[in-house]
Amino acid sequence: MNKLSLGKNALRYGLITGMLLIVYSLILYILEVDMQSGAQYVSILILLVMSIVAVTNWRDKHNDGNLSYSQGLGTGTLVALYAGILASIYTFIFFKFIDPGMVQEIVDMAEQKMYEQNPNLTSDQAEMALSWTRKMTSPAAMSVMGVIGNVFWGFIMSLIYSIFLKKEAPVQFDEPVDEE
Repeated sequence: MNKLSLGKNALRYGLITGMLLIVYSLILYILEVDMQSGAQYVSILILLVMSIVAVTNWRDKHNDGNLSYSQGLGTGTLVALYAGILASIYTFIFFKFIDPGMVQEIVDMAEQKMYEQNPNLTSDQAEMALSWTRKMTSPAAMSVMGVIGNVFWGFIMSLIYSIFLKKEAPVQFDEPVDEE
């Protein structure tokens, strides 16, 4: 049986997951899918499925069918971290170089939504809120938030599915030696 460390397994699946997230994002962009439609939640599903695949692969193929709860939690969280880093590098490049105008579109949509939800905003309040929105929608800020969000969701999902995927090795007791 080919042994692979937990970290290398998580890195492998994290990079695969990151690539899938990038491809999915490009598909949404090419098809001009409105991100308000809920299509972005498929990214969470991709993360969930791929981290479960990573955990079960390591358990079944590289750890003799055994998996502790902490190993499942750690693997799933690492997969999310690596995927988040890769996807966030893409996010930075996309918003900085490929379609920098999309950042302004996001700010404009936020402004419109802000006025719809609170039509009594003063111009000072609106400008303060928009300045924060601009800071949070910079390519660097979106990239950092992408990693944090990915790790958060990966950790939460791993907390849950590791309960069901764990398989502890049976405890072996030594037979007592009869002294005659």
